[in-house]
Amino acid sequence: MAASSSSSAAAVFLVVVAFIIVATLSSYGAAEYICMGPCQKFQPDCNSWCRYTGLFGKGGDCGAFEGTCCCRR
Repeated sequence: MAASSSSSAAAVFLVVVAFIIVATLSSYGAAEYICMGPCQKFQPDCNSWCRYTGLFGKGGDCGAFEGTCCCRR
């Protein structure tokens, strides 16, 4: 009996570890955008404004968000 319970515990442990690894690695590819407002309000342009504020080192984009300046973290 001890062998079956320890092997099932080991199997559960491996599944949990595999899930944590996959979840961690998949989050690196996801871009998180914070939309700030209409592109016309951000000078000289959305990308430069996002970089200038220091909070969004990856810049920003207007084209993909229908005229809304969205900064990428």
